[in-house]
Amino acid sequence: MPDPWAYELAAKNFVEGKWILTNDEIAAARTELDLQGARLTQYIETSPNNWTFRQSPGHPLQLALFLPIGQPRLVNTLLTILAIAALFPLLASRYNERLAFLGTVILLFTPITLTALHYYNMDTYAGGIWPLIGGSLLLGYESRKGQGRFITLLVFTIGFVLSWAVVVRITNLVLLGLCGVYFLILLWHFWPNHQQKRKRKPRKGRHRQVEQRRSFPFLNRSGWHHLALFSLGCVLAFTVLLLYNKASFGHFLDSGYFYSSADNRFFLWNENTATAVAGGVKTWLAGGTIWDIFTTLLTHIRLWLRPALFAWPLWPLALYGFIYLFRKQRPLKRTTWFIFFWLLAVYIPYAGVAFFGVTRALAVTFNQTWGFFVVARYLFPISFPMVLLLLDVLNRRSHQMAYVIVGLYMVVGIGIYLVALSQ
Repeated sequence: MPDPWAYELAAKNFVEGKWILTNDEIAAARTELDLQGARLTQYIETSPNNWTFRQSPGHPLQLALFLPIGQPRLVNTLLTILAIAALFPLLASRYNERLAFLGTVILLFTPITLTALHYYNMDTYAGGIWPLIGGSLLLGYESRKGQGRFITLLVFTIGFVLSWAVVVRITNLVLLGLCGVYFLILLWHFWPNHQQKRKRKPRKGRHRQVEQRRSFPFLNRSGWHHLALFSLGCVLAFTVLLLYNKASFGHFLDSGYFYSSADNRFFLWNENTATAVAGGVKTWLAGGTIWDIFTTLLTHIRLWLRPALFAWPLWPLALYGFIYLFRKQRPLKRTTWFIFFWLLAVYIPYAGVAFFGVTRALAVTFNQTWGFFVVARYLFPISFPMVLLLLDVLNRRSHQMAYVIVGLYMVVGIGIYLVALSQ
């Protein structure tokens, strides 16, 4: 895959303050990578003699923090520590510490997680773990009913983490929207404004006076305070992105995705969009009807079955847990709807309706088996609801069976990971 080489090159340039490369610099970089058997495809020409990194800048900026000490792998190590620190307390509050431990083991020893950790130069791990951290903190805020020590710091952190996930991977914008709506629902539930303006009756012998109690629309003072902190966290993360855009492209709202690239034909909104991909799989544009879109979705689900099993061997058990929740919960809990829409938010950008690059990757036979990382990396953010669903299933089993299932899962996960690397 060419992506790791481009991310590493971008990180090295960012350390030196090089947001834009010249023709000579990009030629030298290509020659160096060619000698190593790699390709450089993620730098694009934005103007004459100006070449800029096309992808989201979040992960190269993270790598740039540790490159000066020669330890870029520490990025994923630090993210793993943060993920456990956010996920474990949430799972312990929802279940118990035993299941919280099993949940972190499931996350860390899933084949897609191990492979993403290995490819530290790619944004896959960071692009999935940042939403997991943000989602864990958000549900932690819900479990604390919006109260407790350091709650203001928690709210600010939630906004920053979920927005930084977008800076790392732009498609996480859909998840940010979902979490933002969920946060507003929690604010409305925890901090509603039921106070109405009241008039105080005048006392005898005094002039008639009318006093009004200060009232806030929709939320009370605490609710607006939390919303402001969440928004401030979002603004801080997006400020980094805007400054990067200004330095790299000349405009705050510009992006590398607005420029032409070799992958343009796989995006719906570009001219000459692909009607078929290698492997004989047609896109819905070949027919252009609603039925063709429906057929595309069914085709994608069929093509996902095998690589998803290699990436998440317990996904059938998670599906069982998901169906169980929808059948047994009456009424459905907020978190169940949250999980459902999280899965949709991750899958929708890659469902083969607006972006056909995943369709092309799914049509490759090797990617259906040991090359699962090529396609499964797009859906890595579903790891968060996957852990929640699996723990809900294990919670209804005996302690011994839960440990046996997770123990076998560790062995299978490590085995798949090692064989996949050998291929």
